[in-house]
Amino acid sequence: MIEDHQTSVPATPSVDLIKLFEQIRQWQHMVESPAPGVAPGSALAADTAKSSMYDVGHVAWSGIAIAIDHLHALRALIVDAHQIHSHAPFSLIRGAIDNAAVSVWLLAPVDQDERLFRRLHLAYEDVRQGTEAGALLGPRAPQPPRPAEVRLQEITDLARALGVNPTGAVGARWAGYEKIVQMAAAELDHLDPGLTAFVWRACSAFGHGRQWAALSLLSRESQPRSKGVADVRLTSSVEQVATIAATAVMLNYRAIELYDERRATSDERKMTLKRRHQ
Repeated sequence: MIEDHQTSVPATPSVDLIKLFEQIRQWQHMVESPAPGVAPGSALAADTAKSSMYDVGHVAWSGIAIAIDHLHALRALIVDAHQIHSHAPFSLIRGAIDNAAVSVWLLAPVDQDERLFRRLHLAYEDVRQGTEAGALLGPRAPQPPRPAEVRLQEITDLARALGVNPTGAVGARWAGYEKIVQMAAAELDHLDPGLTAFVWRACSAFGHGRQWAALSLLSRESQPRSKGVADVRLTSSVEQVATIAATAVMLNYRAIELYDERRATSDERKMTLKRRHQ
């Protein structure tokens, strides 16, 4: 028999935790303002010129903001409400990892065609999943502003016009979040793709109530009972949650760095790199 418990947060967290939650607070203030401007002549400006309807920069910044939204909710739960639940925090972390990883995946390629291909692949999958979800409601389904068939044709025509692997962007099997998470992690020197995918899977498992994640990662106390059955009390700590959340934070750091690189001109990027090394 397994019991889940929430616990109160310690009054004085460690310095690393303070830095983690302070970074999330600063990010929240950042996304309350309009997205940073894209410089003429930058990579993102060139992407927009070729694919304004399905814009790389817009969706990448949206992913960054949504990741921060999940992380800020995590901070509010722990820092403001002073509560740490056994399972709920990991669902928030999963949402942050998903969105930060997609933004890294979209922005990482230096090759413009690959960025555009990934953006159209993402757009196609969004339409496909929305159509499948609407089919569950039948005639009661809310109607999108434009029919799915129109959007799919639009994506197909744009992929063909751009010559960015139209058969791969449209109709091909969705890359999948696990693969995207691994590819995003590979863009960071200090993140192991396999370990990052494990963290992502574990967060998903917490949301689905899978016992393997709870028994592997949470603190537990067992009290034997008769007939070989034990009562197991599972708890999580701020340190455990923060360690897992650090993966999402690192991915989002990289997403923001890539966004800043892609929205700047080559001269601006050189100036930024020079300042970093001074």
